[in-house]
Formats: sequence, structure tokens, C-alpha cells
Amino acid sequence: MKKVYTFGLCLTAFLTPESVNAAGWSNNATVSRLYARSECHVFVKFSGTLSNPDHCAQQDWYVLEPNNSGFEQIYSALMASKFANEPAQVYLQGCSRNKPKIAHLIAQ
Repeated sequence: MKKVYTFGLCLTAFLTPESVNAAGWSNNATVSRLYARSECHVFVKFSGTLSNPDHCAQQDWYVLEPNNSGFEQIYSALMASKFANEPAQVYLQGCSRNKPKIAHLIAQ
């Protein structure tokens, strides 16, 4: 019985993905910089450092990917937040280009 349990435990550890998405909402912060690249990725810098729930390698910039279904709405809200100097709260889920990936946004 002990061998079966040990085998099951090892098999579970082997089949578990290396990076499990923790995801989570950030604290409120204002957008300090936006950098839109030609391949449509938008990099965002906030005042202060936000949470990094997935432990991405870099956390000074955050990325909004063009394949996000709400890309245009989130990008518009980020620009409005920046130019109005109003705080925003982002939901970070996963990593892209070693940076936390923006999945959702709440403009305050």
C-alpha cells in the first residue's frame, strides 16, 4: 500500500505544471508610462511596484497582450487613467515576456 501511495504522489508531482497561475488583483496605482510596440503589445509602468502573484522575472513593467479579448477596452482605460492621473487596479494573471500579464482592469 505504501508503494502505491508513494507512486501516486510522485506521479502527481510529475504531472503538475511547473508554473501554476496564482493570479490576483493589484493595489491601486496610477499609470506612469505606456509603451505600445509595433507588434501590438502594450507595456505599462505604474507608480510604485504592484503585486507579482505569478513571480514573473521582471515586475517593473506589466504587459497587455493583443490576444486579450478586452485589449482595446483595457488599453483605452489605461490611457484614460494615465491622462486623468487617476488610479487603476489591474488583475494580473500569468507572465508574458517575463513580466506580469494584465488580464482585467478597474479604473477608479
